[in-house]
Amino acid sequence: QEAALKSGKIPGTDDWGSEEAEYWATLGSGLATPFDISHIPTENGNYMGFFDNVYDVLFKNKPQTILPEEARDVIFIIEKAFESSMKHRAIKIK
Repeated sequence: QEAALKSGKIPGTDDWGSEEAEYWATLGSGLATPFDISHIPTENGNYMGFFDNVYDVLFKNKPQTILPEEARDVIFIIEKAFESSMKHRAIKIK
């Protein structure tokens, strides 16, 4: 989102936090030959909402919208996706 700010985009507009198609996810099912490939748009980001919540937790006694355990689990999945890509094989997740 920093690049968007530098290019003049304004937070809160419809396209705020969106990414170009080159950054979308590529998903292959592995069920067809050649692979059935889908391109999946990324969700629009909103770092400002995250930091608004940090403020609310610290100063207004409001609950966290993203728990540390949830962030840990997402990071774990991302790391396994990178491992799968590097090893060119499926990685079992427990």
